[in-house]
Amino acid sequence: MLIEIEDKNYKIYPKSAQEGIKIRKIVNDTIHLDVPAHYTQEMLTAYVRNILPKELKSYTKSNPSSSYFSIFGNKYPIRYKHISQAYFHDGIIYLPEGMVLRQKNSEEIKLLLLQNFINSCLSTLEEELNHLLPQISIKPLKKNYFSISKEKNKITYSKKLIEKEQQFVFYIIIKSIEIILDRESTLNLVQKFVANYRHYDKIIAYEQLRIED
Repeated sequence: MLIEIEDKNYKIYPKSAQEGIKIRKIVNDTIHLDVPAHYTQEMLTAYVRNILPKELKSYTKSNPSSSYFSIFGNKYPIRYKHISQAYFHDGIIYLPEGMVLRQKNSEEIKLLLLQNFINSCLSTLEEELNHLLPQISIKPLKKNYFSISKEKNKITYSKKLIEKEQQFVFYIIIKSIEIILDRESTLNLVQKFVANYRHYDKIIAYEQLRIED
C-alpha cells in the first residue's frame, strides 16, 4: 500500500506478527516500512513525525547505500556521514545522515557538487598562474558551456556541465579563462591538466557545427 504523509511517499507492508514499525528499505523518493497490521493512520502519522527522523539516521549508518548518484557523466556510490552538506571525494558521493533523495534536492546536490568542483579547478589554476580568477555562477545556457562578463569580472557556466565528465569540465574551465591568457599559455594548461584534450577539441568543434546548422 502506497500512502503520502506530509508530501512524502511511504510504501506500507502490514505485518500481523510485529510489534513496532521497521524500515525495510529506501528507494528513490519512497521509504518502505513494515508496519503492524493493527496500526491506525493516526499512529503511523505520529511515528513518521516523531520517531522516523531519528531511525533514519540509524538506518543510514548501518545500511551503507547500494544506490548510485548520477553526475559528471557517471554513476557514483552513495555513503552517508554526519555532515551538513553533500560532497564528492575519491569517486564517492557523501550525503548527510537521514537524507532521502528526491528530485528537487538531487538537482540541488548536483549544482552544489558542480560548483565545488569548478571552484577547486579554479583554485588549482590560480595557484598555477599566480593570478586571481573571476567570480563564477552556474545557470542554464542555451548554446555555450560558459559566458563571460568583463564588466562584472564574472564567468557563468552552463548547468549542462553537470552531465559532463570531470576532465571535460576542467577543459571548459581552462577555455573560459583564455580571455586573460594568450593561446600558448592556455594550451600549456590544457596539456598539463587535461589528458584527453584533443578528443574534447573535436567534441566542441562538432557541437559548434551542429549549432551553426
